[in-house]
Amino acid sequence: MRLPLVTLLLVMPACTAELAPSGPKLYNGAVAAVQHVEGFGIDDDVDVLPTAALATVAVGVQNTGRATASGYLLSDTIERMIFQGARGWAPPQPGPPYVLTYTAPGPSVAPGATAPGSIPISALPGNGGCGLYRETLVVDSTDVVSESDERDNQLRRFFFVPTTQWVNITQTQPIPTVDHHHQAAVPVCTITYSPGDVPVVNVSAAPIVGSAGSTGAATLAADVVSITPNGKTHQVELPNPEVMGVKVTAITPDGCMVKQQTCTLNLTHHTPP
Repeated sequence: MRLPLVTLLLVMPACTAELAPSGPKLYNGAVAAVQHVEGFGIDDDVDVLPTAALATVAVGVQNTGRATASGYLLSDTIERMIFQGARGWAPPQPGPPYVLTYTAPGPSVAPGATAPGSIPISALPGNGGCGLYRETLVVDSTDVVSESDERDNQLRRFFFVPTTQWVNITQTQPIPTVDHHHQAAVPVCTITYSPGDVPVVNVSAAPIVGSAGSTGAATLAADVVSITPNGKTHQVELPNPEVMGVKVTAITPDGCMVKQQTCTLNLTHHTPP
């Protein structure tokens, strides 16, 4: 049966573009190293820039729709996160000087294609320089392209601008192994840092529970993190040592670098006489 022309027009799907950021974000044309940070106002991956000079941010623009997209804008909003010491980082108040937005024309993208988009950056918000920034890149920021789904037009990332300060967390080697009856502090890692730049160090206050259920407590003294097992007696012998660890976070005093590591020891178990 042949449908009337008016009916065919009603049932045919609309030809729209469907835009979304695609591929890795490029800073000055290069991919940054990535570091995952748990908690402290981040709880996400963070790009670590190789240099403090940021001139361009680029990302691919993918079109999964049925129409060519053109005549739209890319926007990049950069916020300088506020360092709050042991609490980590918090978003700034809206607007300048801690929030700046840059725009640039988006590339023309044919259906099924991906095209490179780039946004020039003239200055970082706040006082610039090293620190943690949150960046929100939006494809078609003024909604001039008709799309059936606008929810995937945004890409949000954190990035660190590097600092001359440094901090490291080094696991004690070999990994300490003690009997589970041991009730003295066992050093599990050491904090080192650039001379004179005493870092902010956080040792997880959550109860330490080993892989077989043993518990312990962690302490920090003279840049050394230690774990003290509680000495609880187990009635079963374990064929392999139990692993017990504590999450340690160290942040440079300028708030421009963070290191996180789980420092561990091994507990052996035997059947009590």
